[in-house]
Amino acid sequence: MTRSETLLRKLAPFLPYLAISIGLFLLHSAWLALLSYHAGIVILLLTDRQGLRFWRALPEKQIGLACAAGAFGLSGGIALYLLWPTLCVPAGFGASLSRMGLSGFGWFGFMLYFSIVNPGLEEVYWRGFLGSASHSMTLNDLLFSGYHLLVLGQFLKFPWLLLAFIVLGVAGWAWRQFTRLSDGLLVAVISHFAADLSVILVIHHFSAPTP
Repeated sequence: MTRSETLLRKLAPFLPYLAISIGLFLLHSAWLALLSYHAGIVILLLTDRQGLRFWRALPEKQIGLACAAGAFGLSGGIALYLLWPTLCVPAGFGASLSRMGLSGFGWFGFMLYFSIVNPGLEEVYWRGFLGSASHSMTLNDLLFSGYHLLVLGQFLKFPWLLLAFIVLGVAGWAWRQFTRLSDGLLVAVISHFAADLSVILVIHHFSAPTP
């Protein structure tokens, strides 16, 4: 690996921090934040494909692992739903999302895109391109967790942000272990899809105006 490729891999985990800072804080658009993040992923993957591990069909013996991984991802949305009344999310939560472009058809489109596209791209990026076979928590697991706090920090207080950071760090570590155990990304994508879909549905549910 050349020095430029090494530098690229060291800087790559900070891509979402840049994209979200520009998209949300400067342009106030959830769509622009997510799309610029994903565009950056695609560009980096095209410039350096070393280390990519694309998913393949699951052998029958890994069906159980895939089911367990899916349940693990789904537990994130269930936990968020159960904890929501204690999170002290601001009353203007739904209006804040609307100002970011998440209302009406735009909200529905964002939910579909986030649930279907984001899990695959992030797994190829974080657990493939930036992946590691380590059994222990790595810096990239923590950097994966940390960028989410840029979004969550607008709605949650410190104790809950700390818990979110820990939970997301564990999720990043777990998805990396699923990748290692299955020798591919499909199991991790299934789990990530279940997490993203369940979480975004809960957020949409609680952001809807009360009658």
